[in-house]
Amino acid sequence: MNNNQYYKTKLKEIEVKLNKLNNKSRLYSNLRLSLFFISAIICFFLFYNNFLLIGISFCLVSLIVFLFIVSKHTTISNSIKKNITLQKIHNQYLSRIDGTWNNFDDTGTEYVDTTHHYSSDLDIFGDHSLFQLINVTTSYYGREKLINLLVSPYNNISDILENQSKVEELSTKNDFCIDLQCEGQLNEQISNNPDTLIEFFSNSSSFSNKNIIRFLIIALPFITFFTFFAALISSYIPFTVPFLFISIQIIFAGYTYKTINSYLDKINNYSKSIMTYNDMFTIISNENFQNKYLSKLQSKLATNSVSTKKLTTITTAIEFKKLGIFYIIPKILFLWDYHCFFAIEKWKDTYGLEFKKNIDILGEFEMLSSLAVLNNISNNVSFPTLKDGAPFVKAVNLGHPLIPEESRICNNIDMNNTNIITGSNMSGKTTFLRTVGINLVLAYCGAPVFSKEFSCSLMNIYTSMRIKDDLSGGISTFYAELKRIKIIISEAKKKCNMIFLLDELFRGTNSHDRLIGSKNIITQLTKDYSMGLVSTHDFQLCDLEKHSSSTITNYHFQEQYIDDNLTFDYKMHSGRCNSSNAIHLMKMVGIDIIE
Repeated sequence: MNNNQYYKTKLKEIEVKLNKLNNKSRLYSNLRLSLFFISAIICFFLFYNNFLLIGISFCLVSLIVFLFIVSKHTTISNSIKKNITLQKIHNQYLSRIDGTWNNFDDTGTEYVDTTHHYSSDLDIFGDHSLFQLINVTTSYYGREKLINLLVSPYNNISDILENQSKVEELSTKNDFCIDLQCEGQLNEQISNNPDTLIEFFSNSSSFSNKNIIRFLIIALPFITFFTFFAALISSYIPFTVPFLFISIQIIFAGYTYKTINSYLDKINNYSKSIMTYNDMFTIISNENFQNKYLSKLQSKLATNSVSTKKLTTITTAIEFKKLGIFYIIPKILFLWDYHCFFAIEKWKDTYGLEFKKNIDILGEFEMLSSLAVLNNISNNVSFPTLKDGAPFVKAVNLGHPLIPEESRICNNIDMNNTNIITGSNMSGKTTFLRTVGINLVLAYCGAPVFSKEFSCSLMNIYTSMRIKDDLSGGISTFYAELKRIKIIISEAKKKCNMIFLLDELFRGTNSHDRLIGSKNIITQLTKDYSMGLVSTHDFQLCDLEKHSSSTITNYHFQEQYIDDNLTFDYKMHSGRCNSSNAIHLMKMVGIDIIE
């Protein structure tokens, strides 16, 4: 079963399940409505005819049955929401396969950085970007971890191989990854920055140190109930005594109302997120991992997630505040707010610092799940081989991950020097540069690459492709490119392994200066520790191959004319290009050419 069939089969299963759940939901909805009206009529009849004891008993039984039906109906409604979310996620995987994923909401546009040494040129963020394609994170930390990895990949082979092994196993656990994503998507608050909550859990309240208060919140309700029952069975203790203690509790409950109420409201605001975190921790803890690195992460989480379960129990108790006027009873009789307050403070003292570790581990799993997406949307990916030593890239059937599979044209590459790539307009030169660059980014992240075979050395990636002017800063396109090239040259002087990807050098100046500048830049950058791909329309640059002692090689992309129509094979060929198509393209769009 291929990937496309797999997701379609899953969608059919979800559709069948949703039909059953919707039928159940309608049944329980009708039961709720029927029980309400029937119980109301019977209760009215019983009380109207003075059957008070029977009427009260019937009302209590009806209430219990009604609450049971409501509980079952709520469970079914939650299952419906979950399956609708699963349906959406599986459709998103199909969109990734057929190339219609451009409408995904999270594009990471806010991280588009034209000053970064490759991310803007290689479409890492923004519309139609790598991030938009692979991102399945739902938590704030998960998203940040993925973003940080894409712009700052690993710089040593051991870390890359470790991440490869994690991603490889998660690639075989697609249901686990989807369940984790689904749980997070059921609560949009999970995407909010949790740092405020983490800080809150890391600091104890000075009020919590008052042991006399701790003693009173336990003693007062006990004394109140004791005196009340004593007054019931003995005439020696008047009812004024328990009412006196209740009055004290009312005063006590109002004494720090603002302080404790605002404190508990903070927890209430995060209660849904805390419960979602707990559910996601449970999904991870219940999975069976063979990979030693994933098992290690899981064991840390399993140890720490006990704390989140206890926190979830406390937040559930705090949610009694949502009962409104009915909350007054436990608030006064049991001093419920105080019990919740001290329970939270005790939890903070014991587990507060572990909470950040837990959500950090969750973020790690989400980041890895995003990288594993590539293995689950294409059969034409593989994990690269990383080697120490001089710069090189070797690949078989290398393709661009952002181009749909049915229209993706793949090329072979075997380079350890600088390649000058010529070719006519739209023939695929720039796309090829981006293909090499974006696959190297994936390789250094420990992700699969879009190639049958891929091996490379560790290199810093520097690009100069999308150069824009800055009118507000008074910087022209040409000057902006000069600044970019200056950065690349400065980095090359550090003599660290580098690959540079340069598209149409100095297009903003005259041909004479462009040619001289381009020759100098290519010569300066081509060293034992640096290599690159340079696309150009300046065929004279191809002459550098003759004088480079095999450090510069020419390749080209070409076009064909069939019945006066221009076609491309998007395949890279050896040698320089000997044709151009600009005049033909002008004529095609209706521009008259005067010979």
